[in-house]
Amino acid sequence: MKILAICLYSFILTFIERENRIFQTNNYVVTDSLPQNLKGDFMDDYGIRYRISDRLWIQHPNIKYHIIRCNTKEQYIIARNDHQNSSEAGLYTRIDYMSFTNMAPYGWGFCLTV
Repeated sequence: MKILAICLYSFILTFIERENRIFQTNNYVVTDSLPQNLKGDFMDDYGIRYRISDRLWIQHPNIKYHIIRCNTKEQYIIARNDHQNSSEAGLYTRIDYMSFTNMAPYGWGFCLTV
């Protein structure tokens, strides 16, 4: 189990270093502001409530992600997990998102990775 944790930790550090290099190039549209349709208070199809702003993604009742970067061209967000989260506290998460058509009442969805 310790080997897996070390490998995962190494993978996360490599991922963050790679992302930092990408953010410094002009190949990607990186912004500090989320697309407007992602901001606000939402409930997903599982009944989980969210509050999302440019700097904070909250999954109620008590999971928080501190938003670091948003790549609107590739449609993903890099966030640091809050230190009070019950799992993966202080680590990093990539949140991929996409818009939906013909799926009312849902206009977009997301997936947490890394």
